[in-house]
Amino acid sequence: MALPVLVFSETNTVSVTVTDNITSIAFASIDNNSNVANLSINNPVAAGANSFEKYLRMKVTTASTNTLSAFGVYVASGSITDGGGGSNITAKLGVNLTYATPVATTSSVDTTTPSTTAPGTSFTAPANTVGSYSGYFGFQMQVASGAQGGNATFPGSGSYLNVAYTYS
Repeated sequence: MALPVLVFSETNTVSVTVTDNITSIAFASIDNNSNVANLSINNPVAAGANSFEKYLRMKVTTASTNTLSAFGVYVASGSITDGGGGSNITAKLGVNLTYATPVATTSSVDTTTPSTTAPGTSFTAPANTVGSYSGYFGFQMQVASGAQGGNATFPGSGSYLNVAYTYS
């Protein structure tokens, strides 16, 4: 029985640049893929501003012998804190999105507060074939005007963003 292997994929820019195997999600003040070294450090999101939207998908790199279904996205429970320890950063989620050039204005598609429990908010599953992508799900970080500078701290001990699915 072959187990499925999936990777995160991120799409950026007006020219629709797809980067597979994103190892962590970096929110920044420019539209670039999260695998760019020091993206958030070199391009921080200012107090009172928003990060650029992130358009994410799951990509199948090894198909399973069974079926994949019931995909959902959720985040770790707790507040995202700014460099001063305040809860001044809010995550917003959108699912089953149609790709559009990411914006840093308040998102019109990433508008809901993400679930903090599995299975999370459902999105379209990929086909169970190598190279298939799921539907897009998106995130935007909105930083309050009272936020202090410095690195944001996400809850979840390194696992803030989670994807659940059924393998049967």
